[in-house]
Amino acid sequence: MIRAVSFAAAAEGADLRTITTPAERFELRCIIAAADQRQRDDVVCRAELEAWTGDRHGHPDGVPLAVAGPRPEPQDPWAYRDMGNGFARVRSRGEDFEAEPFVVVLSTRMDGPGCQVQAGQALQRVLLTATALGLTASFLSQPIEVIDERRELRRLLADGRHPQAVVRLGFGAPVGASPRRDAADLLLPVGSAP
Repeated sequence: MIRAVSFAAAAEGADLRTITTPAERFELRCIIAAADQRQRDDVVCRAELEAWTGDRHGHPDGVPLAVAGPRPEPQDPWAYRDMGNGFARVRSRGEDFEAEPFVVVLSTRMDGPGCQVQAGQALQRVLLTATALGLTASFLSQPIEVIDERRELRRLLADGRHPQAVVRLGFGAPVGASPRRDAADLLLPVGSAP
């Protein structure tokens, strides 16, 4: 299965690196935890998260409570995003996160807007391939969003590539769909300039 999702990333010019050694996994957990803490300490970041999560009646996008997943707990070895202010539901018995999830880092040779589009295309192909294989995916995106931790993650990769996404892959319970905007809301009329 990992070969199929790795080929999916490579087809779009990206690399999908599996984080497997205990030392790398420990360091990655520390990088994610540091980025997560910085975001939780940032009032602006917390406000943005709260604005996009929970019951957003009348809004065609965001992350509703039904798909947010259970709230992370202090004993979790990995720092899963806490949707905050009661938006994430309390974990039920038997819903513990796995102690050693399968984690991959999607990276590109260069960085910048074009490479970020390339990474998005690769991520799309990886997620579609994973879904076709019966896998579920979730993001550990905090180190991509915090510049100092993104540098640390790049150092951990030790291959000069630029990390673009950190993804947890595995077998999980199905969740509801999150809302999507209508395609017409996202497209510019023909002949209009951006």
